[in-house]
Amino acid sequence: MTIKSIVRGLILLCVLSVSSFAEPYHHQLEQTTTNLGIAGEYTSTVFEISRFETINVNATSNVDSATSGLKINYVNVFGDCSDFTPASSNMDYTANGSGWTYTASGKESYESSVRGNCAWVTYTNGSTGQTSFKLTIFGNLK
Repeated sequence: MTIKSIVRGLILLCVLSVSSFAEPYHHQLEQTTTNLGIAGEYTSTVFEISRFETINVNATSNVDSATSGLKINYVNVFGDCSDFTPASSNMDYTANGSGWTYTASGKESYESSVRGNCAWVTYTNGSTGQTSFKLTIFGNLK
């Protein structure tokens, strides 16, 4: 065994050790599978998001959302995000202008760059009650 092969082995061991402790890129923040009725609304928890670069929402439903029914909302607050009560009147920014319209077709993914230190997601169902629904919210690290 040469010194060169020993050094390579040690480098590989160090790389494997560090990578096994690496934090995952995607962090699931919340998920719901509760079906919504006609024009039913879902509002997520308010998340502290300063360590994330983007927020990603995956949606699956058997029916369309309302027009601009999926929204990723942002606000800058002083203090704890968990003390913030989400409402359309007190948000600083909504991704994609006024949000996205989900069209029933399978899983769709929506992503937005972080625009505040707190975020929450709202989903408003369309004119037909759901029989299947899944919404998953992820934060993606910087």
